Amino acid sequence: MGRVEGFPVPELLALILALSWYFSLLPEQSDLLTMFLIITTFTGGSFIIVFTKKSGFTVAAFICAAAVTVLEMYIILWRKDSSYYPTIVLTALSSGTTVWIIGLRFKGKPSPNVLQEVKADGTKPRLSTDAKIGIFSRSSPEEYIWLINYLKESSSHTVVPFVITNTNNIKFREEVYRCNCAILYHSMRGGRINITDVMDSLYDDELEYLSSELGKQNVAVVVDDLDDGSSTVRNRILQSQPKIENLAWNIFLIDKQTKKNNSIIKKLINPINEMFMAGL
Repeated sequence: MGRVEGFPVPELLALILALSWYFSLLPEQSDLLTMFLIITTFTGGSFIIVFTKKSGFTVAAFICAAAVTVLEMYIILWRKDSSYYPTIVLTALSSGTTVWIIGLRFKGKPSPNVLQEVKADGTKPRLSTDAKIGIFSRSSPEEYIWLINYLKESSSHTVVPFVITNTNNIKFREEVYRCNCAILYHSMRGGRINITDVMDSLYDDELEYLSSELGKQNVAVVVDDLDDGSSTVRNRILQSQPKIENLAWNIFLIDKQTKKNNSIIKKLINPINEMFMAGL
């Protein structure tokens, strides 16, 4: 489901809803006021849905979303010539349609300034003129400057750190598009190893996207600042967070003692560099 005789379904539905608003809501009022209510209902409801979806506090987000929705309905119903039909039905449909359009048309698409290349073998295009290794993390680049420096010293490729937040998903996908390989970096300074598959996991969506775009063989996970980087800890992480093994080529554990010895850290991280260089 996406197009009807060449016309995109979501936009067609939005047009029908807009006309429904226009002819059923405040028909005796000015066009300006009517259009203002249509636009605010579409956008306001959409922000509510997105906020509810993105917020980690589900109950609080739901209460907030419900309160704002009720207030919006009350303002419309306050006018004598309004009815429950446009207020309840059209508000919900309009908000959902807008979120649908945004999700279909903009999710994961790179900006126009990103070069779109078509390869003869049908594989996804990558920017190959200046191969890049991306390091993606919610930590500041200062926390893994040692990793950045090592990769820069041991290869001729550009190393690009990227800070993941709850609001820069589009920029994240654009940056992934520009990379050939990626490292998902997580630090134990936050107190937990909550990468995927656990409560309050930090990188479920990001790791899935990295693997789908770059290929499992071009994605590695690095867990830093551990007290214990043994194989026992590694196995425990992979058992409790299976997405890591399914979506990434390997996971590397860096304990605090190891970081103090440059020769050991280089030996430990060197397989990442060798694997990435083979794939570039």
